[in-house]
Amino acid sequence: MHVCASNFIELAMKCVGIALAAAVAVTLHGCADDSTTTPAPAPPTPNTTNGTTPAPTPAPPADPTPSGPDGQFSGLDAATYLNNHYMAWNPDDDESHVGVTIDMRPDDKFEFFCRANGSTCYNGNGDCRISASIANNRVMITNTSRFAGVMSRTQGIVFNQTTVDTRLAKCSYVYDGASDRRLNGGCGCGALGGADCHDVMSAYTNNDCAASDSFDANACQNACRSNSSDCMKANPTTQMVETCYCESPHLHADYDKDSTLTSQCYFKAPNFFNSTGADETRNMLKRRLESQFATPVNEPLDANKTMFRYKPEYWTEVVLDGEVMFETLRSKPAHAIIAFIYDKANAVGKLNAQTMARTMQAEFNMTKPVPVVAFDSTVNVTETAPFSFESEVLTLAV
Repeated sequence: MHVCASNFIELAMKCVGIALAAAVAVTLHGCADDSTTTPAPAPPTPNTTNGTTPAPTPAPPADPTPSGPDGQFSGLDAATYLNNHYMAWNPDDDESHVGVTIDMRPDDKFEFFCRANGSTCYNGNGDCRISASIANNRVMITNTSRFAGVMSRTQGIVFNQTTVDTRLAKCSYVYDGASDRRLNGGCGCGALGGADCHDVMSAYTNNDCAASDSFDANACQNACRSNSSDCMKANPTTQMVETCYCESPHLHADYDKDSTLTSQCYFKAPNFFNSTGADETRNMLKRRLESQFATPVNEPLDANKTMFRYKPEYWTEVVLDGEVMFETLRSKPAHAIIAFIYDKANAVGKLNAQTMARTMQAEFNMTKPVPVVAFDSTVNVTETAPFSFESEVLTLAV
């Protein structure tokens, strides 16, 4: 039979969710560690044009107009908005939507490490760095053309794409950028120091030295540890930022743009550094489309070729600026976050998404929460849009 969720059922499901989570080891998005590697799947039967892209789709309908008291969409309109953006990207049309920017979360915690929200250092990671992904119906799809998500997580946050495109995004990576330990808020090379909040060379302290053909990492570290004037905050002209830019003449010569195992270079976004940058997200997506179908599509992860990764399924990474996000949340919350999503087949995921929506509502004094929208991980997304608004009442099979 089916019963409606009450506070008692919700609490029970929380316990179930916690128990399940304890039984499954997960890694953090942005840490370059894939916990879902499997033997190579059979190559898909492509529904593609020229073997790489789905057949052209009609132009999406106009986005709906938010009608909520804090600028929220209704649930139905939020699903329409997400489907419009998810299904529309066309690499040959630079006016098309690029997709949806999603932070798939491991649980129901609506939290970010950022001094703008009163947080302190966490494991020496870059401060105010939010790691998300751009998903659309051409990238981050399984070998059966299903919505792939990130590390099998069943709930997530969807950011307002207009705000992402104009103010929130700092940079993007073709695959997982392991941005937590990178300088310039996740948009540079890996920090020279360790995962330690007290290390002067950690990503959190964000120290670097001027770019130079004769750059010496040890000399740079010594300069920063002695507080020399040769040490400076990471910026577009310092060594460990400039040399990992995808268009840098100093990007190492053997860089393999078609491998998920490569330490990824970054593409700039409008808020790359101090609210300035370049809009290169489309360039990233175009390279991703080429790269994911470059041989081998099933990439070996070990020397013995016993484990493989299906590249089209692996996530992209987009780094967002947490300071700008909190500034937006405090003034117009729905202009920062447009919806929370969950796997339509997963009751715990729905409960977690609802919890995050209520937490956001309370923290930012909203009259009502932003919508909670389902995604269907069973449909062929090259043909069918995956997002829908379902009943807000949680029903559990018992």
